[in-house]
Amino acid sequence: MKYFIIVFVFIVVFFASKFFINGWHYETTKGEHTGFVTAVERNGVFFKTGTAYVKTDLSSSQEDKYCVADSAVYNKLVELSKNHSRAVLQYVSWMRSGVRYCENEEAVIIDAVAL
Repeated sequence: MKYFIIVFVFIVVFFASKFFINGWHYETTKGEHTGFVTAVERNGVFFKTGTAYVKTDLSSSQEDKYCVADSAVYNKLVELSKNHSRAVLQYVSWMRSGVRYCENEEAVIIDAVAL
């Protein structure tokens, strides 16, 4: 019985830590945002993810913040930011992002297409 409890606790701790790090990537929201990428940055101590700042209109003071988990999409956003191109950004929101993927942003950009 003692070994059963030890194994059970180990399994619970293993899956809880996996959930904390990786999250639960069940899509709760899916949408598009058309606008201009004003800035792109990489951040994180252990897990480097990108952050993109997007304005619908360049003269607007409102700026939305998105996470970028995929490096190919990050590179597209860097080019869009440099060229000041208008783009359509497809994004999703997950049930739980996890510390490995975009802990502070609500939505994750999954694709970017220049207009």
